[in-house]
Formats: sequence, C-alpha cells, structure tokens
Amino acid sequence: MGGLLLCAVPAQAQLNNQWLEYRNETSTRLVASPGLGVSDTQEKDYAWGDVNRDGWVDLVVVRKEPFTTAGKAPGVLFLNENGVLTDRTSMFATASDVAGDQGLMQPTNNRDVVIADFNNDGWPDFATAVTISDGDPKHISHPRIYMNQGSMGGVWLGFRFESTFSPQIRVLDASGNPTGPLTPGRFCAIAAGDVDNDGDQDLYLGDYDGGLTPEPSTVDTNDRLWINDGTGRFTDSLQTRMSANMLLSAFSASAAIADINGDGVKDVVKNTGLQTPQRVSVSYNRPPDPVPFDVFQIVSTQSPYFVSAGDLNNDNRLDLVVTDDGSDHYHLNNGNDALGQVNWGTANFSFASGGDDGFGSQSLIHDLDQDGFKEVLISDVDVDDPTGYTCSSPGSINRRLHIYHNLANTPSVTLREEAGSSGWRGVVGMTQSDLSGTYHTAAFDIDRDGDDDLVLGRMCSTSVWANTSRSRYGQVANNSTGVGARIWATGLMAVNSTNLVLRASNVPPNAIGVFVYAATKIDPCIAYDDGFRCVGGGARFATLGRANSNAQGEATLNVSLTSGPFAGLPPGSIRFVQYRFADPTGGPAGFNFSDGLELKFRP
Repeated sequence: MGGLLLCAVPAQAQLNNQWLEYRNETSTRLVASPGLGVSDTQEKDYAWGDVNRDGWVDLVVVRKEPFTTAGKAPGVLFLNENGVLTDRTSMFATASDVAGDQGLMQPTNNRDVVIADFNNDGWPDFATAVTISDGDPKHISHPRIYMNQGSMGGVWLGFRFESTFSPQIRVLDASGNPTGPLTPGRFCAIAAGDVDNDGDQDLYLGDYDGGLTPEPSTVDTNDRLWINDGTGRFTDSLQTRMSANMLLSAFSASAAIADINGDGVKDVVKNTGLQTPQRVSVSYNRPPDPVPFDVFQIVSTQSPYFVSAGDLNNDNRLDLVVTDDGSDHYHLNNGNDALGQVNWGTANFSFASGGDDGFGSQSLIHDLDQDGFKEVLISDVDVDDPTGYTCSSPGSINRRLHIYHNLANTPSVTLREEAGSSGWRGVVGMTQSDLSGTYHTAAFDIDRDGDDDLVLGRMCSTSVWANTSRSRYGQVANNSTGVGARIWATGLMAVNSTNLVLRASNVPPNAIGVFVYAATKIDPCIAYDDGFRCVGGGARFATLGRANSNAQGEATLNVSLTSGPFAGLPPGSIRFVQYRFADPTGGPAGFNFSDGLELKFRP
C-alpha cells in the first residue's frame, strides 16, 4: 500500500473560507414527540429515500440504547411533508407478519439500516442490522426486513415487517456447514447490493464479537452474505460464496457492496476492529462468474473503526475513507494490478484550525456544495466507548462531527475542515457545541430548493440544518395543472460556478416562460397577474433568461456567471428569482408565477 501522505498546511492563512453555510431550522423542519425528535437521547442511525414516491425524500431512523448494550428502542419513520420531517411511524410502519409485533415501533436493538428495492417493484424497502439480543425470539433478534406495500387507489400503504424473509442463523462448523446451535444475530453493519448480477439486491451483514458485552466464541457468527431470490426473501450463503477469512470479523461496524475495481461486478469492502483482526479489506468478486468471491485484499491495518466508499477525485474509480482510532485517512484508487486488486494511495485529512481529535465513527461521502466533488463527514461518537460523553456536556472530551471540504485539486485532492475565527467549524453556522456528540448524519434536500440539508443525530437530540446557498420562500397560487409551480436551483452557488441551473416544475406543459430576478425580495409576496410576485423592482421585470416548459411541465435555464445579468457578481451577493409563465386557461390575466428563490453567491 503506497502513496503520498498529505499533511496539513499552516492554519492561519486558511481561516474563514466561507464555502458553505447552514442554519438550524429544527423548530420548523422536525415534527415528533420530543423523545423521538429534538430531545432524543438514543443512539441513532439513518437511511433516506423517497419511500412513498411523492417527490420528497424521507428519513428512516433506527434507534437503540446508547453504546454496546442490549437495550432496545423503537425506530421512527419521518415522512417529508412539504419540507417538514414528520413522524408517521404509527400510520405507515407498524404492520407485521408476527402477532403482537409493532413493526418499526417494536423496540429492537438495531444498529444500522439500509434502504433498497428488494423485490424490484419500484417501491423502496429497508432492512436493519440487529445487534446484542441474546435470548430473544427470531423476529426480535435477527435482521429485520421491511417491505414497502406500494399504493392502492393512489393511497400509500406503508411498510410491513416480514419475519419469514430473513433466514434463521446457525453457528457454522469448521467446514462452514450450519451444524451448530441456533443463535441470534449480533450485527453492527448492513449493506445492500447485487453481488451475483441477477438484478436484485443482496445483503452483507457485519458481525460484532467484543466490546462491553463480549460474544461467546461458541456462538460467533462472523459476517454473513445473504442472497435475494428476487422477491425480498433471503438465504444465507454461509461460506459457499465467500471464504471464512473474508467473513471473519471482530467488530465490523461498516460494510459496502460496490464495484471497487471497476470490472463490472460488485465487491465487498468492510472494516473489522477492536480485536484481532484489525483491518480494512476488500473481497473481490471477479467476472465472468459472479458467484464465488475470488481475491481477498487487506487495504490497511492500524485501528480502523469505519470505512465508506466513494469517488473523491472524479476519476471514475471508487476511493475509501477510513475512520481510525488513530488518524482518520483516505485511500485514493490508483488503478488495478494484474490480479484485479486496486493499488491504493494514502492521505490524511487537513485542517484550517486544530486537528484530528481522536476516536470517530460513521463516515458519509457526499457532494455538499454541488461543485461535482464529494465532501466527507465523519461523526465523533465511538459507539463502543461512552467515556466522557454526557447530555449535559456532550463536548466535554473535545470531539465533534468533522465536515471536510473537498478542494477539488486533482488528482490527489485535499479534504480540509474549514474554520472561522468566530468559532465556526466545517461550515459557517456550526460550532463545536452544535457538532459534538454526533452518531450519524443524513444529507439530502429536505426543502426541495436544490441544495442538500443535514440531519444530525446527536447523543441528546436530533437537529435539522438548512443549507442556505439557496432558499425557497413566498406564496404560490395554483395554476391550470391544479398545483402551484415550484422553483429551485442545482449546481455550485459561487461566483465562479460553471454548473448553476435554475429549474421550475409543476408548470403547464409547453408553456412560454421566463426566469425573472431582482436584487431585492418581496416577502410576503404581493398579488400579481394570477399569482404572486416575490421579487422586487419596478413595474417591468428584469429578465434573466427565457425558458419554455417541456411536455412534463418543467423548465430549465443554464445561468452564465461570465455574461448576462449575473456576470461579475462579487462574493456575498444575493439575488432573488421567480419563474413567470403563460397560463391562458389558469386565470383572467393569463400569467402565473412559481414561488421565490433566494440565491447566495459564495467565493
């Protein structure tokens, strides 16, 4: 394992790079009882997706008693209702095939969750990894499969827990045969992906041996690879597809099914730590036969706690991010050797102020600023070690969620935690006290304004943070489609952006339209034409560009920052835009508007 080690450069010259800003909007974006929301003290893990297919991304939360215990807690289904994450668990996630089982509301010891379409019906399902549950029946102690029931008559039917969709776990003998006793699951990681190229989603489960409640060696399951029959029913492949060494784990807190070496077949990457072995590994699944995994590679050792995969330098190769009990780091994929194994480089994260503050946990690779390069977020709570964490002082041990800005300086790329002299860390608006004690982070567009917001699952709370690069605002009147037109933007919100695009939807098909703008906003908006005007200025509109809607009622405009009205804008500039369109059958004036969008331009 070779490569360049990148060290942090002097901090003083780097302060106050205000590349991104977030605002705490928990009070208006989260609706749940305090114990399930703003005052939630349980350990939390997230998966997100549009589970009811209404165009808004929803959030599935699994919860348990903090740290390595057998304590159980119910999960939460937050449906995104027009930009507000609302607890709808009791309405849509309590069905079960087991009498008395409460579905997602059933207290269980879940430590991980993944969303995937297990039966290829177009509706997202989800599965959970259950940890320490000794003595509990199968439906409580094994990974839980929740199938999406789709809709009937246009009404979504929610999720149903299917206990029979998961296989009974047995201890394996020395030859890999399931001849040992029945045993509960003790899994801390779950990943979905098609390992056998048959078109459905399989599951990889990461096992947990030790910690504060050690697993007896007589019932050690190690990791398991479950194969989907295409209907969401899984069978345990035991050691028929992966070797005992590939499946060996002491503490597998993370796993991913992904095509690591780019040969067209999915591989498995995972970590195992705390006890021997301590390593990050890749089990390669080489074509043309996708059934057995062929090559096992140890990427790194040290003290890994979590690993995730994603393309950090835009070379169309998957890289790895490793949370380590020493220094967190990332491995860039430098192509394959003759055996199809990746040659890995190694680099450390960089800091505008401070440095790596010790133990960390879950990582997320995600493009926060939409410049095309993915950032890295690493949570700080070591779920196996409660030392120093309390609700009254979650930051007493001086650890925090780290948000690393990808500087896009290819090919090696620097990932740096920005900081400000005023005390913000990672992004403008968040301080040490906002970031400390974080279990997991979800990144998705909650309010559908085109940028990704953050949900922070912390030791004593859940908080929702809005990305302020762009913000929808104001009133909108229904047009002839029966709904109001919406406006949003995608791309980097910076004065040097080359990919900024304005978008409008819910517009009458093939309507003539124009994006209008002003340097001032009107809020509340004023009645104008058949809708509401939300941008300031005189009687005549300032036109940014014409864009007619397509047959699906969508309009787009590529915005140039080198020519036209937005050319030469200095950093910190704010502009307000709307989409105005012809709608002859929608009202007497024959014109209507979308709602308003506030754009903030960063350096």
